[in-house]
Amino acid sequence: MHDDTAEIIGTLLAFSPLEVFRAASPLVKLAILVIAGAGLIAVIAAIARRVSGGAYSSLLAIMGRAGLYAGVFGAGYTGMTIFMTAQQMHVARFVVYEPEVIEAVYVLLLGVIVWLIARIGNAGTKRR
Repeated sequence: MHDDTAEIIGTLLAFSPLEVFRAASPLVKLAILVIAGAGLIAVIAAIARRVSGGAYSSLLAIMGRAGLYAGVFGAGYTGMTIFMTAQQMHVARFVVYEPEVIEAVYVLLLGVIVWLIARIGNAGTKRR
């Protein structure tokens, strides 16, 4: 493995989700809370739908989309702040922006995970 790749992976693993949440801006924290709430509701709705053998769950689909959209918003907002900071500081080194990039990746992945939970929860059913 290339040294740069190993360094990036090591840096990514060094940041815990709690550290990312602490370092996030208030809007990104709100997006993370929306994702967490949508994820909790999606898990409960998916389990209830699977246990009851019910039809397509609109609530599950809405929670999946809400989690995904909040993740995209949080990552996009973080990316925009990285860009604006880079323009003002005239610094092009990646090391300076690593924490923010990791924050954007975590938020986006969290939203995608919630979306996947909702998709898997509704798998095998047809929309009405």
